[in-house]
Amino acid sequence: VEDPFGIALRRVFVAREGYGLFTADYSQIEVRSFAFCVGDPKLRELFESDVDFHAAMAEIIWGVRSNDPMFSEFRRKAKGFVFGLLYGLSIYGLAKRLGVSLYEAQRINDIFFQKIPGAKEFIAQVHHLVKYRGYVRNFFGRRYYLEPQQAYMGVDFIQQGTVGDLMKVQGHKLLGLPHIRVNAQVHDEFVGEIEEGYQVEMLPQIKKVLEDTPIDFPIKVNLSLGTPSWAETKEWVVKDGQIYGT
Repeated sequence: VEDPFGIALRRVFVAREGYGLFTADYSQIEVRSFAFCVGDPKLRELFESDVDFHAAMAEIIWGVRSNDPMFSEFRRKAKGFVFGLLYGLSIYGLAKRLGVSLYEAQRINDIFFQKIPGAKEFIAQVHHLVKYRGYVRNFFGRRYYLEPQQAYMGVDFIQQGTVGDLMKVQGHKLLGLPHIRVNAQVHDEFVGEIEEGYQVEMLPQIKKVLEDTPIDFPIKVNLSLGTPSWAETKEWVVKDGQIYGT
């Protein structure tokens, strides 16, 4: 977060005396939820390899490598395309989101579905369910009722609903851990307090608990620590009994 309002808002979250702030952020959880629902082995392979997913998408769609002078732009477009797909955007919507022609948007769409055929099958199945059954279910069984003309929203409802319910399930697990207190959930991130002197002991436990999900898919959680407020947190890892900033 770089904007002044966002930073000021994070300064509201201040740890009690004797505690520090920690955050646990689910990395790319919406895209992982979508990839899990799609079930395409190529997507699973990418996340198991722990690569930069959007960079990998840029390479898949345009064949560009990280040393390409325009790579960051291609990565930005790949990220915009993937989220556009999740939100059910039409070719026109994708073209507008990416700032490209309708022809180019269609070409990107075709290449992606050619390389990731499971995604096309999943989206078609969701549209069919909405039109002929009237609702879709997320991973946890929650139903979302939609009209036939709202079929394009089905994919977003499934993956967003899965993430929302997953955060509830995982957050409940944190309540059983000692020396910490969860103060808030902000979208795909937990904000809480961790007792001073217990960071080395508790950070690995927090990470282990949150990455152990009922979803059979690679899930990654990034941990941050900071004092006195959320605005001062930065990412850390525990290695060989020591805490290191990243």
